[in-house]
Amino acid sequence: MDYIHGHRDHITCESGMECVKCKAMHPRPKGILLECGEGTGSRTFTTSNDAAFQLAYVTVDACSIRKPQVLIKFSSIVSMERLDSPATVRLQYELFKTCDGGEPTSLGIWMFEQVNVFISGFARQDESFSFVFCECANVSKCCGYFVTVTPIEISSASATVSNGRMAALYKSLCDFESEEYKTSDYGYDDIKPILKHPRPKEILLSCGQGNGDVFFRDASIIPELIPPADIAHVTI
Repeated sequence: MDYIHGHRDHITCESGMECVKCKAMHPRPKGILLECGEGTGSRTFTTSNDAAFQLAYVTVDACSIRKPQVLIKFSSIVSMERLDSPATVRLQYELFKTCDGGEPTSLGIWMFEQVNVFISGFARQDESFSFVFCECANVSKCCGYFVTVTPIEISSASATVSNGRMAALYKSLCDFESEEYKTSDYGYDDIKPILKHPRPKEILLSCGQGNGDVFFRDASIIPELIPPADIAHVTI
């Protein structure tokens, strides 16, 4: 099989087959900036009267980006201990945004719930809790995003929230709009940006692999004596 590469078309020919012309239809990828946030420790709730706790935050500087689109990723660990039956743990996760020193604005609420857990349920259990939020902002500002956890109901149990992690991915919605860029008819090499954007960071992606399934069936074994299982891996 012979391949003839042109600037805009790829022509593939094979004996006994007609020549096929293919044009790339996907848009040019846009530069994306990444900001890693910080966790703020852990907090144990034993009653719904306990004060809310800020678990993580991240700062996004989009002052020089027109119409920024921001994706927030959050994850945490909830460790529960059943003290009696039935036990209930209901936690409210709330995402806030504050820009240029202004008052925080709520962007959304997510609930973590373990309701009416009896003796057959957990004595002690760790669970992950995460969410993703995306918004398009009309104003370019430096903004902070943070997550608070509020105990809504804690009954016959205690709950510890920890390992809060946040990250923000953001880009401009105007990167290659015709009004903002001058583009020739021959390709992307002649694109001349008019707006001054921050230089996007190069992002490398490595895909990992799972290592199969692991089952823990023997309830008589002390949990601390069960060896950890390697269920996935990735190489960077």
